[in-house]
Amino acid sequence: HDAAAARYETLLTRFPSSPHVVRAALERAMTLFAAGRYAEAAVQCRAIDPSVSEMDRVLWIQAVCAAQLGEDDQAVQFYQTLANRFPASEWVPEALYRVGDLLRERGDEKNASDAFRIVFERYPQNPLAPKALFAAAYSASRTNRLEEAIRDWGLLLERFSDHPLAGDALFQKAMTEARLSRYEQALETFGVLLRRFPDSPYAGEARYWRGVFLETAGRIDAAL
Repeated sequence: HDAAAARYETLLTRFPSSPHVVRAALERAMTLFAAGRYAEAAVQCRAIDPSVSEMDRVLWIQAVCAAQLGEDDQAVQFYQTLANRFPASEWVPEALYRVGDLLRERGDEKNASDAFRIVFERYPQNPLAPKALFAAAYSASRTNRLEEAIRDWGLLLERFSDHPLAGDALFQKAMTEARLSRYEQALETFGVLLRRFPDSPYAGEARYWRGVFLETAGRIDAAL
């Protein structure tokens, strides 16, 4: 990659009117990016003709470079520009997911939840959709948007019942139902978790909380 980047730089410097200049600028940005030279790749991206056919890739590279350089606000802007300008691009589902991640990292759980949900709503067949839906629910729960969290965990269980996150979603849904004092619903959800995923890492906790809720409801025999 380093050698290729050097060759492209030679072409761009020595033959600025070459018909290959537009493509060479893009290829140099891609090789610098692949080499992990993010600051240089970002600079090269700014020199690319904006009419290039792979502008969605350019925006992706700019976004990732900004994130790698700690420029999170700029990264979010590039990801969102990519999503707005090229909604059919292969890069967009992950771009929107990364927006959610960046927002969550800086404590903006509300907007993170909304960003994650957009991934599911716009790209429900994408492999990231169930993960995004779980993340949307989790961020919603952390901002006390409990009804939204329960809705999204329920939607994940409905649409992606066999996904590896299904067990986690059942546990989180039950605990959120309990936060709303919906103990019967929580008991039912814990029951589904224990039947479907008896070896879940949450199984022990689920049994404990089932016992607590049954005891609270006066169903001592069932709690034992």
